[in-house]
Amino acid sequence: MKRAKRWMLIFALLLSVLALFLGGGVVLVRGTPDYYRPAALTREQIEAASQRAEQTLTRIQNLAADAHGAQVRAQSGTTNPSTNASTGNIFSFSEDELNALFRKWADLHGWREYIDRVVNEPIVILKPGRVILAGQSKLQHFDTIVSLHLAPALDKQRRFDVNLLKVLA
Repeated sequence: MKRAKRWMLIFALLLSVLALFLGGGVVLVRGTPDYYRPAALTREQIEAASQRAEQTLTRIQNLAADAHGAQVRAQSGTTNPSTNASTGNIFSFSEDELNALFRKWADLHGWREYIDRVVNEPIVILKPGRVILAGQSKLQHFDTIVSLHLAPALDKQRRFDVNLLKVLA
């Protein structure tokens, strides 16, 4: 009799723990992470942010073209090689600029229809040492926020490297 009571108590505890894990899992899947906050910008603010991002991209392209031209001239002997032209150039993008540019390019290049099949409100989130791509899932019976957590860095050859850290829902 005592043995049966012990087994029933152990079974009841295991069921309780299982119920807590399942309940917690449902809360986590249905919840919204604190980093997922789509910006509420006006159409004019989105357009201005997109233009700022495009201007920064244009500056980057111009710098790359100038550096390539200087390298070609130096190799052909037209001019003496100079110091690295990229020293001291810093380019940055805000979350609003990246999201505005992403929206504009999604419409311009026809990505919108593919993105809309999978997620609503896709956004780019910038955290220290991390870039997060997130959106509301549109998959059936999977009403949650899905996110890709990326760690961009420069490798030993100073090339841009993006590592996928985790995928969350």
